[in-house]
Amino acid sequence: MEDVPSATRRALTACFRWIPELDLSGLDHVRLLSTINDLPSEPDWWTKMCDKDASWVKAVYRRKFENSPACIILFIDAIYLPLETFIRFRPITTLFLSRIVAHEVGHHLIATRGFIFSSDEKYGADDYEEEMANRYAFQVIQRMKSKWYYRVADRVLKFFSQVHFEEGRQNWRQKHYEAAAACWYKAWLLNVDDTKAGDLYWEAKSRKKETSDKNGVT
Repeated sequence: MEDVPSATRRALTACFRWIPELDLSGLDHVRLLSTINDLPSEPDWWTKMCDKDASWVKAVYRRKFENSPACIILFIDAIYLPLETFIRFRPITTLFLSRIVAHEVGHHLIATRGFIFSSDEKYGADDYEEEMANRYAFQVIQRMKSKWYYRVADRVLKFFSQVHFEEGRQNWRQKHYEAAAACWYKAWLLNVDDTKAGDLYWEAKSRKKETSDKNGVT
């Protein structure tokens, strides 16, 4: 992807400075695409991700496969979906990107050494792996917030999360369920600890479907 702003590339480089070098062993490169729909043809276990809504998938980790090295692929349009253009500068973008990047590094650790934190971790269910990758990302973010500018960036992200949350409530009151869902989705992306925004997103999606079915819309 040639048209990625240099500021985004610098923010991405800064992300990796907060991840232990040993954890990156075996990770060959990072690839940038616009959306998951830009993925080329790959093995079935890989391309099944394309069945998902393009805005849902921010990044994927690709294990080493035959002659293809392990890599992380980031989908820039999806990543920047909740970020207002006027706040897309470091350290805000660096902090926001780091949670996504670190999550994928967590998957890389499971794929290469079989665990993230302790060798007694047992992986069977996808949900458990996702949770452990989230925990790894959380630790990276906590290290970053030892710096005052990342603490400020965190507050900015949470402020805009609340802005989107309140906008979602206004749309809900006006029965604009699709717009409400979009707002609550952005609110959750900017503050993944806000589980209420995530719950309301699904509720608004469900209400929109019910309304569409009643009106005969498919």
